[in-house]
Amino acid sequence: MISIKSITSVVICVLSVSHVWGQNLNNFALSNNSGIYAVLVNPALGVESVNQLSINAIGGGINSESNSIRLIFNDPLGQNLALKFYRKDYKLIEKPYAEYIGEKSPNIFVNAQLLLPSVLWNINQSFSVYAYIRERAYGSLHVAGSDMASLLLNYRLVEKDIPRDFAFDRRDLQYNEMALGFSAVLLKKRQNFLSIGYTFKKLSARSFNFMRTNNFESQQYNDMVSVNLNYQVISTRIENLSKNMTSFLLFQNAPGRGFGSDIGIVYEKRPYSLRNTYSVNNPRGRNKSLQQREKTKYSYRAHMALNDIGRIHFKGDSIIFNRLYQSTANIQIDSAIGTKDAIQFFNQRSIIQSETHDIKVFTSATLNAGIDFRLADGLYVHTLLTKGLHNKKNPYTPIVPLSISGLFRKEWHKFMVGMPYRVVPVSQTYTLGILFSTGPFFLGTDNLSTLFSNRVRNFSAYGGLVFNIRYLKSRGMNQCATF
Repeated sequence: MISIKSITSVVICVLSVSHVWGQNLNNFALSNNSGIYAVLVNPALGVESVNQLSINAIGGGINSESNSIRLIFNDPLGQNLALKFYRKDYKLIEKPYAEYIGEKSPNIFVNAQLLLPSVLWNINQSFSVYAYIRERAYGSLHVAGSDMASLLLNYRLVEKDIPRDFAFDRRDLQYNEMALGFSAVLLKKRQNFLSIGYTFKKLSARSFNFMRTNNFESQQYNDMVSVNLNYQVISTRIENLSKNMTSFLLFQNAPGRGFGSDIGIVYEKRPYSLRNTYSVNNPRGRNKSLQQREKTKYSYRAHMALNDIGRIHFKGDSIIFNRLYQSTANIQIDSAIGTKDAIQFFNQRSIIQSETHDIKVFTSATLNAGIDFRLADGLYVHTLLTKGLHNKKNPYTPIVPLSISGLFRKEWHKFMVGMPYRVVPVSQTYTLGILFSTGPFFLGTDNLSTLFSNRVRNFSAYGGLVFNIRYLKSRGMNQCATF
């Protein structure tokens, strides 16, 4: 049976295994110092960068966005956390984990990823290749009626005016990507620059969980509510997969397998004032002493990409099931339901109407469109629009909300500091953060309250270690022996 201990189950399960993860990595990827992280947003951003080689050791992030839940930490993350976290008796987060803030239409979204050792290589001025391995987990809870939310969080029904609302829709997907891709220049003429990129991904999924109430009826008699509930549950039996831990970690026994891809395009406006002043002597770019590849040359850059276009096929009688339930339950108002798992409460009072063990799930395809402006030397502002492209033919895909994120930043040769921002209207998320990188290290958050408050509605933190080897400074006209 599926086990959901609270409405925050997706958030908590990700946090519990991700102490070093951070927010999704889009905002760091928006900078010119991000190296291979740029191709996670748009595969065409890998070519003609200031880095000849980018090697990622490890990096990752997690963000949770909600209009109805606040996570409860024992202390703000920025307050002596490093010392307290390593004490044996110290716990970062404990039950009840979160508090419900009473939003009538809950919307909760979680996106986590861990980028493992990866590499990007600019072979020449017009072509680059890259390969990466990434762990991903994301989920959504975008429907939870007031009575279902009360059962999930408080394990009881409260007195209220009818009608009752037991609607519910929760989805989460966890999988691994092994990716190969390229970026190539299409056009490089006068003040115009155009490139494309493509990523091919092999997908191996560990887990997929889904629950949705299809319809419900309720009647109230004095202090008792009678509920007839029809709902669908898809669940992966992790306990059967993890018996062989080595195979589980290496995805040798993954219940879901499939393929995916990203495709993108980038346009840059490169005015003569920002380009090599000696271009008249180097019209075809063959003289490497005059190329100035270590410099960014655009006044603005616009890009668009379709990401995570793919499908995963789950199968296995002992691994995954897709069931339709019909449940009849009598619940006493203002009285505990006798279990700390509201879904288990309904499961114990259900009959299985149908069951299958073969499910095909589309990954959450997204459209990423952004623009980056140079305001002054080394000073930039970037804005990115992300929209989920939900496949109506497959109702199981986790929801990706419409969001606007961006980064106002100052870049130096080996240092960057920036202020990321993020707006997600459906979850009422409006946050500002801080991001910095020095040498190979980067660290940041999109929500400053993550650092300074122990009650966080939009948790965000990310960091990593990436080695970017920049092009050497061009010698220029005066230092060329041929002139």
